Amino acid sequence: GAMVLCLSPAWASRVPSETSPGAWSLLLSRGVSFQAGGHSTLETFAPPRRANYVTGTFATGGPESGWVGELARDLDCPTGGSVPLAHRLEDTLVTRWVLAARAALPVPPTLAFVLGAGVDLPAEPVAPGVRVVRLEDPQGQESLVQEEVGAFLGGTAMEPYSQVGMVGGHGGGGQGHVGHSWGVRGRVMG
Repeated sequence: GAMVLCLSPAWASRVPSETSPGAWSLLLSRGVSFQAGGHSTLETFAPPRRANYVTGTFATGGPESGWVGELARDLDCPTGGSVPLAHRLEDTLVTRWVLAARAALPVPPTLAFVLGAGVDLPAEPVAPGVRVVRLEDPQGQESLVQEEVGAFLGGTAMEPYSQVGMVGGHGGGGQGHVGHSWGVRGRVMG
């Protein structure tokens, strides 16, 4: 078939690329192939079949995160994702900032409190719809947080919303976001 699903690291091997010095080719010795009409077959490839494009589950912390990311590293064919990209996309704040600032796409109104400099944000992260407040130390910052939350909730960006909820946690997978994220009708706000 035109598409092959690799379900085990034992089904794939990496060999030095013949066309791109320093890169690797991914060879599949086994895989589930898909045919027109919805038929699928578990096939063994002898000789192994070279991958022309690789996409997969690069999410961190999942059962496949280690071997999929390792197999897809430094390949001589295009890939549809990467472990570093998955790390960035897991961070709601960074994703929204990139969409708003660099792609000029609208994002939900966002208020985020960031401890210290923040990992993947510029020093002055200005983006439409995204307000980032940097806290050097979360202790003793209650009045600043209350002031910012009051201004955010009372701002024109929040006028269309009748319900606001607070989502607990430290968003961004340990990226230094503090305290809480604000939610509007089930959407994560920061």
